[in-house]
Amino acid sequence: AVLTMTVVPIDHVSLPSDLTPDLLTSILTQHFGTDSFNGNVVSLNCQPLGRGVMSNVQILNVTYTSIQNENRAASESSDVQNEFRGSIPNRFLVKFQKPEIPMPDLFSVEGEFYRLVDALAEKPMSSSEDAGGIILSTLSLPFRLVDAIATGKSWLLLQYVPPDRVKTIDVTSGCPPDKFDELMTRLARLH
Repeated sequence: AVLTMTVVPIDHVSLPSDLTPDLLTSILTQHFGTDSFNGNVVSLNCQPLGRGVMSNVQILNVTYTSIQNENRAASESSDVQNEFRGSIPNRFLVKFQKPEIPMPDLFSVEGEFYRLVDALAEKPMSSSEDAGGIILSTLSLPFRLVDAIATGKSWLLLQYVPPDRVKTIDVTSGCPPDKFDELMTRLARLH
């Protein structure tokens, strides 16, 4: 079966305390579908990531009912698979608007970006067919975009990528010269 995921719009979340097990269960059911997510969130907690200039970035740890835990136990031997597109993850990245940064459109714009990328990735078309000025081949970027689970006016719930799966580049060195032209062209098509 093909897994079709939906980015869920939820506007009434603005703080970690606004996330409840019932709300997260609803979001995950809408995003992953009932064939993939057939349990309930029984507990959740946020812990500061300690990074994020424009937003309050937290790691959201989730515990599921026994149905999900049984599915998880079968794949627990591969944490990378579990955390990175394997089964329903038990860890997410959540970003909240910082009250001291008055940018009310920041999360709406970022949320629309994720929805657009998801919609284009799911739309069947040839690599030369145009989709509102964006060509599907544009999406084969030389870097990985995380999946957006839910978006809102002041928050984003994103796929968590373990640090050992992230390649960082020194900001003082900048973009690797052999990737610059390709990245600029592909990113420009997305804008």
